[in-house]
Amino acid sequence: MTLRSLQTQPTRTVRAFNLLFRSADWDSIDLRPEAMMKRGVLTTRLSDFGGDGFEERLESACRSLHFNQNLSPFGRFAAALFFHFHIENRLRVVERLKERPYLRDARPREPIFIVGFYRTGTTLMHNLLGADPRHTFAAGWELMTPVPFSEHARLDAALRRIRARAIFDTAAFVAPDVKVAHVVELEGPEEEFFLMENDFLSTTLINSYEGHDYGFETLSWDMAPVYRSLREQLNIITESRSDRRLILKTPYHLWHLPALIKEFPDARFVFTHRSAHEALASYSSLSAMTTSKFVREMDLKKLGKFWFDFYLEGMERAMRSKHLIPEDQRIDVPLPALAKDPIGTVEAIYRYFGLEFDSLAELPIREKLASGAGRSQGKHLYTLEQFGLEEATVRRAFKAYEAFYSGLVDSFPKTHGLSVPLSASR
Repeated sequence: MTLRSLQTQPTRTVRAFNLLFRSADWDSIDLRPEAMMKRGVLTTRLSDFGGDGFEERLESACRSLHFNQNLSPFGRFAAALFFHFHIENRLRVVERLKERPYLRDARPREPIFIVGFYRTGTTLMHNLLGADPRHTFAAGWELMTPVPFSEHARLDAALRRIRARAIFDTAAFVAPDVKVAHVVELEGPEEEFFLMENDFLSTTLINSYEGHDYGFETLSWDMAPVYRSLREQLNIITESRSDRRLILKTPYHLWHLPALIKEFPDARFVFTHRSAHEALASYSSLSAMTTSKFVREMDLKKLGKFWFDFYLEGMERAMRSKHLIPEDQRIDVPLPALAKDPIGTVEAIYRYFGLEFDSLAELPIREKLASGAGRSQGKHLYTLEQFGLEEATVRRAFKAYEAFYSGLVDSFPKTHGLSVPLSASR
């Protein structure tokens, strides 16, 4: 396994770009909402943004970046492309729903949402549950471009894959070290937050562009339109396979459970768990890897303070809201159980939700596990102290959560009235 310490320097290409444009005026790339919307209308020839508070959310996102003087020239350039990409998607989504209004009302049947703090095993869980042929998921290339380019299926898939591949390859070129912590897949299941970014609820702005004030601002937003749009976009993607159970995963839902539950009332929830200090250190490291490629100066302690505060807020909001989900629609899974016995853990989830864990499910899940899908390419090294944090401080702040987590580790799956997973004795 490759061991790699935290890298917080831009790549040679990014440094060259910044050097070339170092004398450019800091606002020479216009990140204001009016400019963004105008460019989107120009390239799509569409003009209906759909309302539902979209312009207010876009204005908040643009404000968080346009006036951030720590963004490097490359950071501003990349942000402009990011905004343009999602504005184009937004315009096409609105147009698609006008053409097929029935997609506004359709509801996925008992989808499964995998939710938990970042870095708690959600990616592996997503890949395993998504391997059951009776299930379906939104693939990376579909999430990048949810609306078809063509009504000819093969041509459309090719065009959308090309667009997604260009985006993924560019991201890997700009931040090659990220692969040791997280791998984004073209064909595999990916996070539906990509769709939420078409509504400018953007975790990318938070974790890669220093949109920290924006992150806290989003916590006071009315999330009903965002989650309604998420459901509609999922309907667009899965229109031809809506009979299959949809498997979804986005850690950020943890901060907005009431809106998610209201929009998907029959959903099942798999909450993944890991000790807070481990999850916090790991995600701070991943965030530093990406942020460092877009800013002039990287302040690890400032980054650590933000994620400490944001994780704490997320934990408190989740604990206040979790009771809104009926007990038989949610299960808590500790990362050590998933790591030690992934098949047994998945079987426990199936049994808890009353799903049949037969050979039709088990064999492809075992194949997916053996393939290594969803696993990072190597191991990155990091410590809490790099981010100005101490384990004892984090443990005290998350005392209630740590007590819950400790009990879960000791007793899962008996915590949910289940016997030891059958595969543990195989």
